[in-house]
Amino acid sequence: MLKKIILMLSFCGISLCCLPQANMHITTGASIKLTSGVVVNLNSTNLIVDGTLQQAAGDGTFMFTGSTATSISGSSLPVFDKLVIAIGTGNTLSFHHEVSVVTQVTFTSGLMDLNGNNLNLGSTGLLMGESESSRVIGPAGGEVIASATLNAPTAANPGNLGALITTSQNLGTTTISRGHQSQTIGGTGASILRYFDITPTNDLNLNATLRQQYFDAELNGFDPNSLVVWSSPDNTTWTNLGFTDRDTTLHYVDLTGINSFSRWTLSSASGIPLPVTYIFFNASCTSGQVDIEWATAQQSNSSVFNIERSGNNGQWQVIGSVTAAGNSSIENSYFFTDYNPLPGTNLYRIAEYDLDNRVSYTQVIGSSCGVNDAFAVWPNPVSSTVWISISSENIASVNMMVYDARGTLVLLKKTSLSEGNNQYSLDLSNLAQGTYELIVDWGSDHHVSSKILKL
Repeated sequence: MLKKIILMLSFCGISLCCLPQANMHITTGASIKLTSGVVVNLNSTNLIVDGTLQQAAGDGTFMFTGSTATSISGSSLPVFDKLVIAIGTGNTLSFHHEVSVVTQVTFTSGLMDLNGNNLNLGSTGLLMGESESSRVIGPAGGEVIASATLNAPTAANPGNLGALITTSQNLGTTTISRGHQSQTIGGTGASILRYFDITPTNDLNLNATLRQQYFDAELNGFDPNSLVVWSSPDNTTWTNLGFTDRDTTLHYVDLTGINSFSRWTLSSASGIPLPVTYIFFNASCTSGQVDIEWATAQQSNSSVFNIERSGNNGQWQVIGSVTAAGNSSIENSYFFTDYNPLPGTNLYRIAEYDLDNRVSYTQVIGSSCGVNDAFAVWPNPVSSTVWISISSENIASVNMMVYDARGTLVLLKKTSLSEGNNQYSLDLSNLAQGTYELIVDWGSDHHVSSKILKL
């Protein structure tokens, strides 16, 4: 029956859609061949390859769709022309053996987990459309491998892997391998969840520039403003090479003057990540109680969150605890209610303790019942991060816009406003010194502006 389906695909150019929660099995001795333009749509369907799946450029597309986790397995190693990942945010396509792609992998939604296996792109394959929520991951190992002939390249990016090479030298055939595991730096340190092995034929006196790109989801607890370049000749001994340029908005770090290549990654100067990265921290008053909410983008070695409160006496008291996630690279949300707030204004902060009993604190926010809309900006002047506080009686969307002296929009942040007190941060470290105009709009009738002096 399978061989009849294969013939239809070869000569009719139709789209095959398998049933949800099913397997498409290419059995031993069977072979599948697509004609140009044919799309095999695997809707919530696993692909098992025990026969032959060997595509060339232009042979068609295998598309993984649906809203469940799927996999590619079997005893044979498949070669795809085009592969599309569209399985829904948070779902994963897992490899159970090596996979090759001739033309491109297109990411629409969902993650591709290498699961300890390699994705080979050769000299023609590309990764297309990777994003924070749809990209290659490999917590259990595995690498994406591409190759190219590089003769005096300018920002060459083989396979679109995110390692951009510039040099006046002829590197010859060069292989780039991208992995997604944290590297052990200095025995106890770590790196972001991305590294590159770069192997050119000519590897002497290159005077090259390397730009390493990354996603925020790969930061592994590191502050992007702290990232520097590390290299290792043996994947054991690491050297901090600093950086030439970095951009936290475009997500890259540059290094010039590289004479030879090896393994490369990004980390802080110490190799020690921040224990927690917070997305928001809010407090709102409801029927005489204060609801405290916070969310983290990632956690590293975290143990517990202590909720601390202070009144007018300046003394902090622990009023509750919430267990932390330990190690997590996904968003986690938390909620705590202060059922007996102090009279007047209550100040709150979160103390995060890691497994080594080290502590780090959030910013301080205040809450009091019956508060009207209020707005504050601090510190001002500012050298890097400015904090914005908005106290609102309603849920709303909020736009934060920073304009330079010429009226050019240089920074825009869009987020949501919760009922009660809200705090947000804006990273101004990449802006030049000078005076800027901050404009904040929320709801249908709130428009506030403030002058900010950037040091």
